[in-house]
Amino acid sequence: MLGVPHTERAWRYRAGYLPENPYLYDYLTPQEYLDYAGRLFGMPASERRERSAQLLHRVGLAESARVPMRRFSKGMLQRAGLAQALLNDPELVFLDEPMSGLDPIGRHMVKEVILDLRSRGRTVFFSTHILSDAESLCDRVGLLRAGRLVTVGRLDDILRIDVSHLEVLVSGVDAGLLERLRGLKRKRALGERWSLEVEEKSLGVVVSAVQEAGGRILSVQPVRESLEDYFMREMGAPPGGRPWEAA
Repeated sequence: MLGVPHTERAWRYRAGYLPENPYLYDYLTPQEYLDYAGRLFGMPASERRERSAQLLHRVGLAESARVPMRRFSKGMLQRAGLAQALLNDPELVFLDEPMSGLDPIGRHMVKEVILDLRSRGRTVFFSTHILSDAESLCDRVGLLRAGRLVTVGRLDDILRIDVSHLEVLVSGVDAGLLERLRGLKRKRALGERWSLEVEEKSLGVVVSAVQEAGGRILSVQPVRESLEDYFMREMGAPPGGRPWEAA
């Protein structure tokens, strides 16, 4: 583990961990809790103070830094647990259902944290039942069935490409025009742009209609199946019809 035998403690000082339901000392404030955790890592007092302040601001708890955690909601406890998992600036981070109990703002924050860790060369393992989160954040995914790893690999390697359908990214058109397009299978708004799924045989019609309306074609590429599509294709449903859980 990080070049160190997993039985030794040394690698743990370079790793962070957030359980699905973090147990936090509810009589402590987040500030006190992070200071305590920092002592366990052997961090100097000045580093503990600076790092704790940075992380509490990062996870949205700066204004609650001195509030006892017994008064926190589940989402606030999750934020405090995430701050603790990042306290030692870990090279390896394990996050178990990190977005559990969070509102949309909190979920966005966690995604930004994961992307930031990835951009800085950190390795992040995180489990989730929300397959779209895994697809948007992960380089590699693994699927579990009944506690066993049944698939692992890069998304580009395991998801099928459907050349009979194309994803067309456009801008400068309104929803009214899209409603009238023939061969349009589905559409999705992306701010001021639209992602359109069209049949390959209808591409010319769609491109002409968009350009005649003053819009722009930004990109055209084959449709890749979603991770959820792959999951259902490969895993199916177990006896009794209940879906498998993914992690």
